[in-house]
Amino acid sequence: MREVALAQAQKPKLPNARRWLQRPFPRCAKRKPAQAPPCTGSTIASQDLDREETRAKDRIAELDLRLVQFAADGEREQRLAADAQAALAGLPPKRRPFAPRRAKSAGRRSGIDAKVAQADGELGAAEKIFSDLTTALADLSAQRNRFENAAREHQERIAKLTARSARSSANWRHWHSATARPSPAVAGGRPR
Repeated sequence: MREVALAQAQKPKLPNARRWLQRPFPRCAKRKPAQAPPCTGSTIASQDLDREETRAKDRIAELDLRLVQFAADGEREQRLAADAQAALAGLPPKRRPFAPRRAKSAGRRSGIDAKVAQADGELGAAEKIFSDLTTALADLSAQRNRFENAAREHQERIAKLTARSARSSANWRHWHSATARPSPAVAGGRPR
C-alpha cells in the first residue's frame, strides 16, 4: 500500500491548463479597461475543464483503490499460502490431501496478478485519454475565443460601414438638393 502511494506521488503531473486558459488574450489586453468585453469563453472552458478534471480524478482514485485492493488480496493470498505450506510441512506424509488445493491457490494468485496488471493498464489508458482530452479542450477553447473575437470585430466593422454608408447617403442627398437647379420649364423662364 505504501508502494502504491509512493508510485502515485512520483507520477508526472499534468500541465495546469487552467493557468493557460486564465491568461489574458491579446485582444482583451490591448483595449482600454472600460471598453474590454468580458472574456467569458475562457471561464466556461475552465469550468468544463474543472468538471472533466474532477471526473478523471475520481476515476483515477477509483482505479487506485482497486489497485490497492488487488495488492492487499495478493499479499493475503501469499500469507495464506505460506501458512498452508507451514501447516503442510508439519503433517505426516500420509496426511497431505492439500496438494490439489495448493495448485488451485497458485492459479488464483496468478489470476489476481493478471487483474492487477489489467487495472494498471486501464489506469495508464485513462491517464492518456485524460491528457489528450485536456489538450484538445484547451486547443478548442483557444480556437473558439479566436472565432468569437473575429466575429465581434466583423460585427463592429459592419456597424461602422453601415453608419458610414448612411452618412454618405445623407451627405450626397443634401449636396444634390443644394446644388440642383430647377429646370427652366419648371421655373417659368427661358434657358440661358
